[in-house]
Amino acid sequence: MNTSRQLRGPTLPLKLLVLSFLAGCAASPPVFAPPVLLQEQEVVQADNELERALRDAPLPVTRMDSHPHMLIEMNESVKRWIQFFTHQDKNRFERFLRRGQPFKRLVQGILREKGIPPEMYYLAMIESGYTINATSHASAVGIWQLLAGTSSRYGLRTSRYVDERLDPIRATVAACDYLLDLYNTFGSWHLAMAGYNAGEIRILRALMKSKTRDFWTLAEKRALPPETLDYVPKFLAAVIIGKNPKKYGFDLGAPAEPFPWVEGVRVRPSVSLDNLARVTGMDAETLQLLNPHLIRKMTPPDGRVYKVWVPKTAVSILSKASFNPSKEKAAQIYKVRKGDTLNSISSRFGIPLARLKTLNKLHRNGQIFTGQVLMIASNN
Repeated sequence: MNTSRQLRGPTLPLKLLVLSFLAGCAASPPVFAPPVLLQEQEVVQADNELERALRDAPLPVTRMDSHPHMLIEMNESVKRWIQFFTHQDKNRFERFLRRGQPFKRLVQGILREKGIPPEMYYLAMIESGYTINATSHASAVGIWQLLAGTSSRYGLRTSRYVDERLDPIRATVAACDYLLDLYNTFGSWHLAMAGYNAGEIRILRALMKSKTRDFWTLAEKRALPPETLDYVPKFLAAVIIGKNPKKYGFDLGAPAEPFPWVEGVRVRPSVSLDNLARVTGMDAETLQLLNPHLIRKMTPPDGRVYKVWVPKTAVSILSKASFNPSKEKAAQIYKVRKGDTLNSISSRFGIPLARLKTLNKLHRNGQIFTGQVLMIASNN
């Protein structure tokens, strides 16, 4: 959650600039003492645990090991953050660890499918503590704290009706694509994370000025903003603690229920989640939890079909319902509830008031009563 990401610019021009830099810049040895790696036994044990956790990844693994593994380094900067998380900030960090548990299978499955080190799961923890509706003072939103400009570059929609930065599935895919671009630009996961925090242009300028491609050398030279200098050590500390929380005094309690297996179903415009819940027999609150990005609790009224996440058990039911765009002649209906008005129904479903009255042959005064069934849309 930071302000520096406002400086992010387009990726393609940056790649052209970086070519000239990389051609003339030899790799420099780090000024810091060589980092102390974790003991080999610890790394093997952590990797085995990770493999077991990902055995039922929600997405197919198609590009595993597309990029080098990330070294989990231990140096004085990382040790300071471990000390902070395990003492001064222990209660809050334990909440972060707990809140992240339901999303771990989902996020690491997507990372794995994209060929990104699964440890990047902890980057979202550093960004938001896995708070779905987290918003920074710079208007970065969601578990990955994406700005609107960055998210739109990677295909996320933001409007009065939908903010896909709040969708843990779509936002994770977008964050992965962004991280891959950063990695392909800088050739280093450390620098990719620094770019995620501070913006690509700022990192490139620091590299060119310092004549190095090593993050720890940039840190020694204080060539990056203070927040970014802390960002990578903070991340590494979170990874080290997260792989063995009991060792560091954290009690996460019973395993959390993971984010459910879901599937996207194409739904007509202006359909409320309440109506979807009624048709599928789901609890409306559960459906809303699966689709927090539908900020008005309805599909956008922009004339386009929209993919809504539903449990796999509800897919066959919903695909046969009138909300599915394959049902050419179907009409959407709504049963009037206590407190409803024509204006509130018109706003909820994104249908003009005059159209609503015409469809239902209502008089000019537009009186309705509780229990009345209204036609909301029709393709006839």
